[in-house]
Amino acid sequence: MGEEDTKKDICSGGRARNMENKNDQELRELYKDLDIVADNKRKRLEWTGHVVKMDHGRAVKKIFECKPEGSRKRGRPRFR
Repeated sequence: MGEEDTKKDICSGGRARNMENKNDQELRELYKDLDIVADNKRKRLEWTGHVVKMDHGRAVKKIFECKPEGSRKRGRPRFR
């Protein structure tokens, strides 16, 4: 494999960019360790920890800590 092929196949995260030339088996081997649900949960937990450490004046922190008041009607909204 030449230098151009290597550059073409590599992108951020070490995943292949040039997937049109790979068959299903090659893609399964490439992404066998990828668990999207667990990765999303981990990132959400990291973000939550980041927000918890923010100053109380920040908008994101205020939204994160807010307690909604009142309630919404149940069911499908009426057609206007």
